[in-house]
Amino acid sequence: MSDTTKSIKITGSAVTDPTVGKKRRTSRKQSGGADIPAVLTTPTPAPAPAPTPMALTPLVRNNIPATLLGGKAKVILEPPKKTAAKLVASKSKTRKSRKIRVSLSGLGKRITRHKKIQKDARVSSIEEIKKTLVAAKLIKPESKAPETMLRQIYADYQTLKNKAL
Repeated sequence: MSDTTKSIKITGSAVTDPTVGKKRRTSRKQSGGADIPAVLTTPTPAPAPAPTPMALTPLVRNNIPATLLGGKAKVILEPPKKTAAKLVASKSKTRKSRKIRVSLSGLGKRITRHKKIQKDARVSSIEEIKKTLVAAKLIKPESKAPETMLRQIYADYQTLKNKAL
């Protein structure tokens, strides 16, 4: 064998001893044949080639060695790095949809009327509100609903009655 390949021969009970390591599951077992001792070969890595020495002469002014310019010269070891260009967000090339405006005739007037009804419901006395709701058969005369709920029912009733919205 070559000098870079080492061979190891395992013999004796180490080959078949079940206590040494776990057995891997095999798909088929060999039937018949002679017992052959296992031979393990592991390749050794080749030594890495030695790096070639490079002459280190500092560069000055347009790649002229500093030794040619004479003693005191400004040494630039590496040219200055260029800054990366900033990305500018480009406009999307998708088609812009047009805004569709739906206008209902008299919508502003209706909203104003609804606001007045809401304000009236907050200002009116609770007895007056109860009388109106009992007359409209929205509540029973003995109703014990909270005041805020009665005011809301009254405001909604007036809005629908006056077609405010």
